[in-house]
Amino acid sequence: MDLGAYIQIEALESVAEANGIHVSRLRGYRLMRDQKAYTNDELTEGEKYARMHAYEQVLSSAPPFSLNPQCYGRNDKVRRREKKYLIKDSSGHTVGFRINLLHGKRRKAVKYEVKRFVRMQRTQMSIWNRYAGREDVLYIHARLGSWNWSGVQWRDYKKEVWFLDGCDDIYDPSYCDIYARIDPATAPCEAGEHSDYNAGEA
Repeated sequence: MDLGAYIQIEALESVAEANGIHVSRLRGYRLMRDQKAYTNDELTEGEKYARMHAYEQVLSSAPPFSLNPQCYGRNDKVRRREKKYLIKDSSGHTVGFRINLLHGKRRKAVKYEVKRFVRMQRTQMSIWNRYAGREDVLYIHARLGSWNWSGVQWRDYKKEVWFLDGCDDIYDPSYCDIYARIDPATAPCEAGEHSDYNAGEA
């Protein structure tokens, strides 16, 4: 969840209202004019983080090493797998995977998940960069990702006249990012803080 966007709901709800934007399960707003684009170094770091996340996820999926799992879990078996396969630094952060211990379908599953998560990370960050700094775009954070249980997803808003783009959140796909076109004149005059967006911020 993007807490930075959450705390701006009250301040920016009038902007959404003025532009006819109504999104269910709303979790936050940001004016993209106040946001910075990711640097190349940040993009590279984001992809690295996505790889480490994929390593952890493939071990906690149910069943383990499955492709496109629908659920994940934490138990003693998962912890034993992590101890066997994950390479961690002195702070306990994942920095690698002992892929040489795997063969066949399991090895392919790890490579597939890494490729999938990196692709999702690139998508989320590139969409952010596409609109960062624009005066006419409102960022909307909502609990409308592919894994939410409401029966409504961000894709259901594609036909709205204000809709520009959207994607699932890579680290919690029950959440999503939606980008909406607004009339800049409806936004507050004072500029907000230039705060960097952190996908999956908790």
